Amino acid sequence: MGMASVSCSSPSFCAAVDNGSNAFTFNGASWSPATAIDPGHELSTVSCPSASFCAAVDYGPNVVTFNGASWSKPSAIDPGSYLQAVSCASASFCVAIDRKGNAFTFNGSTWSAPVNADPNGLSMGEGGVSWPVVSCPTSNFCAAVDGGGGNVVTFDGNSWTSPVDIDSAAANSVSGPVLIFLMSVACLSATFCVAGDSTGDAFVRS
Repeated sequence: MGMASVSCSSPSFCAAVDNGSNAFTFNGASWSPATAIDPGHELSTVSCPSASFCAAVDYGPNVVTFNGASWSKPSAIDPGSYLQAVSCASASFCVAIDRKGNAFTFNGSTWSAPVNADPNGLSMGEGGVSWPVVSCPTSNFCAAVDGGGGNVVTFDGNSWTSPVDIDSAAANSVSGPVLIFLMSVACLSATFCVAGDSTGDAFVRS
């Protein structure tokens, strides 16, 4: 069983999920034994803004949260679709993205109804791959990428922008011999993000 995702809020706290149903936590010295938090499902990504809060999503409808001591039961926020990634700026703000390009926001107690952030959806290639396609450094800014579309969309705390093509190689690869995916984004703030594609190219927002 391989690892799918890890998120650290400090040198003394991390959480990781494997590509099964298990989560692990790190206390600065050692890792906990595996805890099955989403039986029967395959976890995708985890995001931990602090040692007292994490959110994890699976390749299905479920999100699971951590309160510093234990994990919640899985909650189906996206019935009939497949979540891809989650990013949390705090215990009162997260965004999860599914493969249809829908975004779900968390306000500390409930998840919103889906809002379509990217009409193109996510083109992720074959199989379940844990791609960190959304990054939210604050509740007023997120960025998300859409894989084979080569696009990025951003969130200002209220609404999502239209898709902007930043990776023409990915956008044009659908008709070519080799598919290229804009597969990851990480933002430190609203004024600095880096996105990367499957050829090793990086794109910087600054």
